[in-house]
Amino acid sequence: RHRYKDIQNPVATTWLISFQHISEHDPLAADYLRFMCFLAGKDIPQSVLPPSGRLKTIDALGTLKAYAFISQHKESDTYDIHPLVQISMLCWLAQTGEQGEWAAKVLQRLADVFPVPKHENREEWIRYLPHTQRALELRKGTEDRDALTGLLSRVGESFHQLGKYEDAER
Repeated sequence: RHRYKDIQNPVATTWLISFQHISEHDPLAADYLRFMCFLAGKDIPQSVLPPSGRLKTIDALGTLKAYAFISQHKESDTYDIHPLVQISMLCWLAQTGEQGEWAAKVLQRLADVFPVPKHENREEWIRYLPHTQRALELRKGTEDRDALTGLLSRVGESFHQLGKYEDAER
């Protein structure tokens, strides 16, 4: 309300400059950031990220940690994305017209890694459930019916196994 109209938010400006630098020097890190903004902000398993070579993945995640865009849990392969980074990235993708494309990529990857929920693999599918829910909420412009159908079915079965029957029906 009290800001000059011609001056942008300094946090958003700093983020954009940093993101542009990352895009030029570490494209995989930029892609991981685009990908992660569609997931739940906490406890993102490394295994959900699009596969790349081990060293490339380590370098890309290291770049994002160095910029404080993400943080890694101690002794774990899970990450958190900073909420302001997540919001900024989603807004940027919407402005550049890339939101639908990245939503589809995220949903396809989740369809590939989210297992059929069974008692034996409960720990695995529970790790992916909040990220899948978030990606499904942000799926505007996604037309991949096969990926969506399978994913929605597995999410519904997950909720059923957790006894959350109303959520399973949605």
